[in-house]
Amino acid sequence: MNIPCGREDIARLFQNCINNGKLAQAYIIHGAEGMGKKTIVRYILSLMLCDSHSSCGGCLSCKSLDANTHPDITELKREPDKASIGVDNVRDIKNEVYTRPTMSDYKAIIVHEAHLATPAAQNAMLKMIEEPPDKVIFFILCDTLAPILQTIISRSVVIDLKPIPMQGLRDIFGTDAEEFELSLCEGNPGRLIKLRNDPDYAALRDEVTDAFASLAGADPYAPYDISARLDKIKENKEEIFNIILIFARDAYFKKNGLESLIINKDKMNYINTFSANLSAAQCCRIMQHIITAQKEKGKNGNFTIAMTMLLLKCRAEM
Repeated sequence: MNIPCGREDIARLFQNCINNGKLAQAYIIHGAEGMGKKTIVRYILSLMLCDSHSSCGGCLSCKSLDANTHPDITELKREPDKASIGVDNVRDIKNEVYTRPTMSDYKAIIVHEAHLATPAAQNAMLKMIEEPPDKVIFFILCDTLAPILQTIISRSVVIDLKPIPMQGLRDIFGTDAEEFELSLCEGNPGRLIKLRNDPDYAALRDEVTDAFASLAGADPYAPYDISARLDKIKENKEEIFNIILIFARDAYFKKNGLESLIINKDKMNYINTFSANLSAAQCCRIMQHIITAQKEKGKNGNFTIAMTMLLLKCRAEM
């Protein structure tokens, strides 16, 4: 199995730990959705469970891993109809945790979406981590560390999945991905896959950017016209708010001379026009208005009213 692109440092860490017999009892691997938590864990397992600890791909253990039938892997997942992982879910895997490996040198316990585990469920996990059987390694995957008990964090090695650099994304996706997609995903390969698989996103981005940028024109009725225009595509309201927020952030970077950080590089004509008569402080306040509207739009459930009020506030800054 090939090392996941952009995760070479993590691969080296685990290869060294395995070679030296110094694997920790538990690892917390955290990063936003789409950052590749499952991918890197699968590679780590291909080292841990391989007969030669080299991810050879040819031994019985590697073949079992590829076929998703390896007996020394136990996965704890949230039930589809549940909002969280409960204590009973953790208790269900207890026997597996305390059973010795049958095929490989190690046994892996993988906890998915650990940030959704209840405190009781986490405390049940903690007991297993505190008194672990030999050769059993926990992998605790979470989008954020905030809900994870400090007692679990203190007993685990924490690995933060950083965004993958632009060149790394190019290596993964080749020349198929557009430059704006590479920038827009902000180093998140899962997000880039979603962008590439949505043929309507590019057209939506063009429409929303053109509409929002026209706010900088001389027409005092522009907020109402733009709101009516966006109302026709309001089924994409989450994407609309994200697109205008990123655009406003690009305008802020432009005013601060940070053009290398601009995501919408193919929309520089819009950004230049929009930011021409704005200060950096005004751009910052426009961003704050967008963030507030994005958070509060669900209070009355009316997208048109929320968008009109937002555009009027942004226009006032101009």
